[in-house]
Amino acid sequence: MFFDSLNIEFLYEYEGFSLRHIEDDPSYLHHDDSFWPRGELANQEEFFYLPDFYLPGHGYWIEIKGVYPAAEETYKLAMLVSLKNETGFIFYGDIPFYDNRNYMDVKNDGAHLVNKTGWDNYYWWCECSQCGRVDIQFEGRESRIPCPCDNAQSFRFSQRLKDAYSEARGKRF
Repeated sequence: MFFDSLNIEFLYEYEGFSLRHIEDDPSYLHHDDSFWPRGELANQEEFFYLPDFYLPGHGYWIEIKGVYPAAEETYKLAMLVSLKNETGFIFYGDIPFYDNRNYMDVKNDGAHLVNKTGWDNYYWWCECSQCGRVDIQFEGRESRIPCPCDNAQSFRFSQRLKDAYSEARGKRF
């Protein structure tokens, strides 16, 4: 599995949460309107949510989806990360691979970042070339990894990440 090959501690379906809509809470900074629930979820006072992974060393909640996430899936993650004051990512689509020129072939816009202030896309895994810390950053920019290193590189292709992606593609179910 991807996390094992990178030595990232993870908890799979670690904890389920009963969440309430918090859109009326003035301390909550609203997410993009396209993420507010519609249909059945919008009419529920409480709803249950079981995220796929928790990475305790990073404080990240991770969702893995085969296709572009529905608004309600993103909404549930937004409510959780607001409650926990942590960060969430939704990865979707095919697992990236590197071609023979070392370009990462990504068929989507990367993972979606979801936090208390909103959402963004184009987030990918990256690795610090000095200390080896693996993290998720905008466009996979090594220079944004929170570590004490002076890693000025903007983007680089890590062999560890290539191997982890390759192993993950081989274990898909």
